[in-house]
Amino acid sequence: MTLPGAPEIAERDGQLFVEGVAAVDLARRFGTPLYVYSSAAMARALASYQRALAGRDHLLCYAVKANSTLAILQWFAERGAGFDIVSGGELERVLAIGGDPARIVFSGVGKTRAEMARALAAGVHCFNVASYRFTTIAGLPHATAKGGTSRVTTELAPITECRPIVTPLSTHTLIPSQQSSSMTTRRGGDIG
Repeated sequence: MTLPGAPEIAERDGQLFVEGVAAVDLARRFGTPLYVYSSAAMARALASYQRALAGRDHLLCYAVKANSTLAILQWFAERGAGFDIVSGGELERVLAIGGDPARIVFSGVGKTRAEMARALAAGVHCFNVASYRFTTIAGLPHATAKGGTSRVTTELAPITECRPIVTPLSTHTLIPSQQSSSMTTRRGGDIG
């Protein structure tokens, strides 16, 4: 069986190995529960994105919500990655490991005014919002009024129709986010 992270993470003779070391030996040495990550597997994955974006103006960000362990965040920061965050707590974790605020993208719709003000004061690269209307609903003007400016990015999605293929059952009206009817409901309005 091929495991995610292979070949650095592999099963041999019924035992799990991480970079050639038996997981059971690591558990004996460090105790359990134990979380083990392969630096080589992470480096290989990161390098593939870096190669794909080479020569282009870009900011490659690690999604902190995927794993906010400080050692993992430090590992990515040391290799030049930026960070995609969705909360003030994630911002503080990235700052705690010495992450560059100018390489942080603050995404998501659940931002409080206090979180936005803190992010502005820290100097985040930009806010990534789900809708251009979110910038006024969530209080970004309130946060910027206290000093500071920030870039704002938004998601643009083509309008397509989503229809069930096999079943006549309908989905929730907000789930098929590419439909024109959901563009005004979920995205906050048509752009153009």
